[in-house]
Amino acid sequence: MVYITVRYGESQREIFNPNCKTNVLLKSIKTKCKCDREADIELSDESGNIKNLRDPSLQHKYASELLDEREIFVLLKVEKTDSDNPHILYKPLLQTDDGVLSDEFLARLAVKGNETQQKRVRSSTRRRDKPSVAESSKDHSRQNSREKNNDKLKTGSKSDKRLSARSKR
Repeated sequence: MVYITVRYGESQREIFNPNCKTNVLLKSIKTKCKCDREADIELSDESGNIKNLRDPSLQHKYASELLDEREIFVLLKVEKTDSDNPHILYKPLLQTDDGVLSDEFLARLAVKGNETQQKRVRSSTRRRDKPSVAESSKDHSRQNSREKNNDKLKTGSKSDKRLSARSKR
């Protein structure tokens, strides 16, 4: 049987079936763990490694492809700061003293929040620098047609030489 366990609240646990798309799993977790409807949530393993299920490119993948079966996760609340230097904060929704929320765990969450924001900044700058897909495909097709024309000219000149050699005989 495939399942994952999500820890939250005061040492509470819920079991979920990851054989569904990630956006469906996150909605189910929100409902079953009594999270605010408007809250953004995420999962991390017990070491503080964020699973990035909120990533738009992963929303239509099955959670079972991204999560190991029978793994235990900590429920996180995702908060975005509105300051001049915006970044993402991950806050564990687990309130326990059993050693899971160690300083290492919290430090890893803080680093991941900063890395995620830096990745987003870098990717948006790359998009501005790169030509669009349509532009690059036009350039590629132009280059292919130039190469074909050059090939025709080369083969045409060879056939012209052959014809002139035959006519001389």
